Amino acid sequence: MNYSLDHDLLSPRTNTSAATGLARAGGRARETRRLRETVEPAGTTLRELSGREKEPGPSRLEKRLAGLENAERRIEGQTRAAIAHARDALESSRSRQ
Repeated sequence: MNYSLDHDLLSPRTNTSAATGLARAGGRARETRRLRETVEPAGTTLRELSGREKEPGPSRLEKRLAGLENAERRIEGQTRAAIAHARDALESSRSRQ
């Protein structure tokens, strides 16, 4: 029996719905793992027979590097735009004098 610290310090509270949900999730995880273990060898055999290899997805490092490259391009574009804006402002202030 769990004891809740919400309102009363030692009021007993059963938490069967959470326990049931956890048990159900654990059961699904086991079923998924068993299914993957059953299907994976067949998939490997099919890929070998068809001459296709499983393409690996990008690694975490590759994803981070791509994100940095995109950020670098974006920042370069913003910097160029800011410089162009500053030049235009400077030229317009010089022409007024």
